[in-house]
Amino acid sequence: MTALFFIIVLLSFLGYLGGKNKALRLGAGKDRKLKSLPAYHGAYVALWCFIPSILLIILWFLFNDAWLQMLVIASLPNEFKGLSPNKLSLLLSEVRNISSGFDSVSQISGVTDQIFQNYLKLKSLLFNAIFTTVALVSLTGLYYSNNKILISKDQSRTIGLLEKNGQFSSTELNKIISKNKSYAKSHLTYLRQTFIENLNLAYYNLTSFTEPLISSTKN
Repeated sequence: MTALFFIIVLLSFLGYLGGKNKALRLGAGKDRKLKSLPAYHGAYVALWCFIPSILLIILWFLFNDAWLQMLVIASLPNEFKGLSPNKLSLLLSEVRNISSGFDSVSQISGVTDQIFQNYLKLKSLLFNAIFTTVALVSLTGLYYSNNKILISKDQSRTIGLLEKNGQFSSTELNKIISKNKSYAKSHLTYLRQTFIENLNLAYYNLTSFTEPLISSTKN
């Protein structure tokens, strides 16, 4: 997981540099033509890469044990399906001890080699699923935010008015402010919808990884 965090930080840093450089190219060195300073555009790209990925990792840390336990129980042989919750909990605890190196399969009579191997496969599968999902979300955030770096039409229009007349009327200013408020509101709504879609994508990827393995272990 440390390697995954390092990759996210690296991608975020590269996103910052890429976003800043793109803003400089679009502005041709004139920051006034952009919606924000180039550094702000770079930070915008970096945050779109970093924040969704970190949220997924936090969810992983919070629910990893519960997901793994659910999958292991679902893949248990039929003779273990009738165990009481307390015995199932004890069995899973023994499997975790074996995985950590505190015990061996031969020392624990209730844990078969098949159960232990299924546990290792499911644990590896969950890690690969979260790794792939986080990587996809990071790259999606980079792609989306990088495409949002544009020259502000309203700001360019304001600059044109200033250069042409030396000033602009309060009516023109109110129109520009109103448009910016409307844009900000619609943009926040879009960001919220995009974040929800990313979470749904992560859940879909996780289930698509785990369902075939559970079915194969049952058969």
